[in-house]
Amino acid sequence: MNAFVRSEGSKRDQLDELAVAYARAYRRCLDPHARRMGDALRGAVAYLWNAGGGKNVSASIRAAQLAILSVSPVKLSDGTNEHLCVARMDANGAIGFELGDDDARAAKIRPLDEVAEVFWFRGDDKHGRATVAVLEVMECLLTAEVSV
Repeated sequence: MNAFVRSEGSKRDQLDELAVAYARAYRRCLDPHARRMGDALRGAVAYLWNAGGGKNVSASIRAAQLAILSVSPVKLSDGTNEHLCVARMDANGAIGFELGDDDARAAKIRPLDEVAEVFWFRGDDKHGRATVAVLEVMECLLTAEVSV
């Protein structure tokens, strides 16, 4: 992943580079579920960037990096597919309680909750750290009160 940079112009350049890298990885990705996860993260990128502020801009860059990870090929360990099925069934759980089932934001946050679940059940350190990062992106979306 690209190194963190400080000026807003170079952050915009970094985000543009990540968008190009995502487009390349997305074209190579054949898994429709992985593509939906990437799309959900790319949506968060736009919302957080437009919200402005240092924390939101940093979270938008991190979400762009996570979008690339979500559509990149991954070698899953034995039993992971079973865990993925459980993760998909449980995806409505954690966030739904806090936001309420009728909240308009819940419909946009739930896909990110599912991304976090899938990353978690991939079972390696890289995806475990990615899970935490997705949760941080979700927190930024909620605290920024971005109209997702």
